[in-house]
Amino acid sequence: MDEFINETDWNETDASNETERILVPPQYPGVLLVQSLSPLLIPMFGAIVLVGVVGNVLLTYVILRNKSMRSVTNVFICNLAVSDIATCVMCIPFTLAYSLDHSWYFGEVMCYLVFSLQPTSVYLSIMTLTAIAIDRYYVIMYPFKPRMSMRTCATIIGLIWLVAVGLSLPVGINTHYLDFTEIGLDFYVCKEIWDERKQQMIYTNTMWVVQYWLPLLMISAAYAKIGHKLRNRVMPGSMTERQQEEQNRRKRRTNRLMMSVVVAFAICWFPINIFNVINDVNIDLIHEKYYNLIQLLCLWFAMLSSCVNPFLYAWKHDSFRKHLRKTFLKTYRYLRNQDQNQVHPLEPCGADTVASQGPS
Repeated sequence: MDEFINETDWNETDASNETERILVPPQYPGVLLVQSLSPLLIPMFGAIVLVGVVGNVLLTYVILRNKSMRSVTNVFICNLAVSDIATCVMCIPFTLAYSLDHSWYFGEVMCYLVFSLQPTSVYLSIMTLTAIAIDRYYVIMYPFKPRMSMRTCATIIGLIWLVAVGLSLPVGINTHYLDFTEIGLDFYVCKEIWDERKQQMIYTNTMWVVQYWLPLLMISAAYAKIGHKLRNRVMPGSMTERQQEEQNRRKRRTNRLMMSVVVAFAICWFPINIFNVINDVNIDLIHEKYYNLIQLLCLWFAMLSSCVNPFLYAWKHDSFRKHLRKTFLKTYRYLRNQDQNQVHPLEPCGADTVASQGPS
């Protein structure tokens, strides 16, 4: 901490005709710009949290509540939704608050937890999407082979979580919580600080390939072969041409859904990956005044993927829309019946009610 303190300058600014002492470390020169845009940034991030949590909770509920939806692919999708919920609840609010204030007031435990959970959620998402693509590949390319069992699916999901946590360990190990109250300042820092910059660059660039480019290449290759197979597929047996076309149409629609999710992930996470590479290679390429704002906007765009998936499923998946409508209808009927059966003690009794009670 001593090196950090020795390198810290403090700036005085005058605001609203009163002299205020604003403590801004030099590595956060754009904090005032971010604070000035808080009326715009807070609703932007708040909308992602609201839509992401509600959408993914509904998606998870529909899959778990309806037996007909409990396929291997949908169980993977449910795992993806759980990861998105964790991102919305545990990452976005704390990231926004820290970016606006640049003082970590959530304690040491939350510092390590949040900074470790952010990369974990990314690895969970991309590995789950890869598992879905591989499962779809074997289903389409080898239709007569047994499908993946639920036990195997659960084992793969467990391995995905273990690998995701393992890949995130270097971030957690190199995250540091600095308490400046020891020197009389109401200021806390939660920051990823590596002992050697070379190690950080190796880790960042390796993870960029492992968690972004390599999975996307695998997924794209799988779906390209699936698309080619469906276009040239001849169904065996006594199915009519119309039945064959209908079955192919359903397969194509499902694969377009999966591909849409992958494309959304690739687009949403591309800016923050580019930002991280530039940050490690040559931070001077980003103007210091706009550094924090650009980083926050890249994070917002990345977090956007957490609330995109439910819309894609509702838009392209007929079964999901059907079960979602059924769920809303049941909920509406339940609430209406509860309202009708509710006793209102302050409601005046009518003449019929009094008469029915008989003489006292």
